[in-house]
Amino acid sequence: MAKVSFEGVTKTFIDGTLVAVNNATLVIPDGKFITILGPSGCGKSTLLRLAAGLESPDSGTIYIGEQNVNALSPRQRDIAMVFQNYALYPHMTIQQNISIGLKLRGIKSEEIDQQVNKVTSQLSIEETLKRYPAQLSGGQQQRVALARAIVRNPAVFLLDEPLSNLDAALRETMRAELKNLFKMLNATVMYVTHDQIEALSMSDTVVIMDKGLIRQIDPPAVIYEKPAHIFVAEFVGSPRMNIIKGKIENDTFTSLDTSITFPIACSNKQVFLGIRPESLSAIKISGTSPDKHLLLTGTVTAIELLGSQYLLTVTVGNTALRVITPQADTLIQKTVTLFCDYRHLHFFEEQTGLRLTG
Repeated sequence: MAKVSFEGVTKTFIDGTLVAVNNATLVIPDGKFITILGPSGCGKSTLLRLAAGLESPDSGTIYIGEQNVNALSPRQRDIAMVFQNYALYPHMTIQQNISIGLKLRGIKSEEIDQQVNKVTSQLSIEETLKRYPAQLSGGQQQRVALARAIVRNPAVFLLDEPLSNLDAALRETMRAELKNLFKMLNATVMYVTHDQIEALSMSDTVVIMDKGLIRQIDPPAVIYEKPAHIFVAEFVGSPRMNIIKGKIENDTFTSLDTSITFPIACSNKQVFLGIRPESLSAIKISGTSPDKHLLLTGTVTAIELLGSQYLLTVTVGNTALRVITPQADTLIQKTVTLFCDYRHLHFFEEQTGLRLTG
């Protein structure tokens, strides 16, 4: 395996008017699973295609290992790519689909059979070798596409939303299987997805992209607990983080409608306050100290069942806050007290979107 490095890489389309990747600098260490996460159109698939050699950068340098690969074709880069649609040959058997890359490299038939048998056993698809892609389920086709990549033993695996065509239950199963498989292979993996559950549950590091820019590169827990930019704060998390616009003046935060006010030691700024729904509670706790918790009073205007929990919409002044709670009872149109530990408040500068607190 090998590390992958991007140094100041930019890629534009439409005569330079559309910036798909903007001055991206990123290192994917040898043997690590890195997820590129972001909404449609953020540039994550373009970044993957740049690594694969399917696109050429306008500026900057891409390395695989210590080699500059800017001028190398995809075939020369020693990468294996798994696409969203699996790209299996319909007229070939599964055996032929998996082994075609090895045959093109001139490897002997006996060695090909050994490698195919090994990888299909690892993925539990050995009984499908004589079938054709149309005779397999979506999950089996996905495993075949993976087998075709793994059997080549590439320096880098590039995966472009490989689970998006599967149903929810199968995606959950495949997330765990893929994580364990690539860990066993000690593989260097670049995995593109718009699904935050995949990103947070599978990878060593998450790279968040927004409009061609890399907003944050951190382990999943840091991405969730300390978002570095307001885009990351709003994009990662379900239900979404509550965002309240306001200002800090004379060591006091005040929301735009002045319904939320509390002390905070910070220089005067126009800011966004972020609070995750699970950080708020609609249950009064005896002995709660105002100097340690933000206390708010509001009216419950909506209740949604989320399985084992409820999502409340609580209106405080003109601000609607989402609150996760284990029970709802008959709280609709009732007045409740919300509290949140000050340590779970997030502040972002309005002008730059950057995080203010540690």
